[in-house]
Order: sequence, then structure tokens, then C-alpha cells
Amino acid sequence: MGPASPSRRQRLLRAVGFSLLFALPVAALAFVVRVGVPAVLDADEAAVRAATSVTLGSAGSEARPTRYIVSSQIVSVVLGGVAMVL
Repeated sequence: MGPASPSRRQRLLRAVGFSLLFALPVAALAFVVRVGVPAVLDADEAAVRAATSVTLGSAGSEARPTRYIVSSQIVSVVLGGVAMVL
């Protein structure tokens, strides 16, 4: 295998750039949440309250809370398994 061609090098640099472009804001938000900045925590709490009121206010919401609880438990188990593998 010879050296990477310019187009391949450009594609690699573009992929790395997009990765950083996505990862840096996510890492910054994770750090801010971990530190416990009150404004971010208040915004998060407001978003959760708004989503909950929309969910509970929609038609047929009697069965939905149970379904969401089961879904969140499944996600927790899957993510826990992934974390154990890593």
C-alpha cells in the first residue's frame, strides 16, 4: 500500500473534522451538566416538564407511561451491557 492519495486524505480530514465538530459540543454540554450549572439544569427540568405534559396530554395516554417505563428500562439494560463490554 502506497501513501494515501490526496482525495483519500481529504476525505479522512473531512471525516475527522466532522467528528470533532459533533463531539466537542456534546463533550462541552456533558461537562456543563456534570458540573451542575444552574441555568442548564433549569432548562433541562423545563424541557422534561414540557415533554411530560405533552405526552400525558395526548389521546390514549393511559397506556403510554407504562410503555415508556418499560422502554427506558430496556435502554438502560442495553446501555449497561455496552458499558460493561467497553
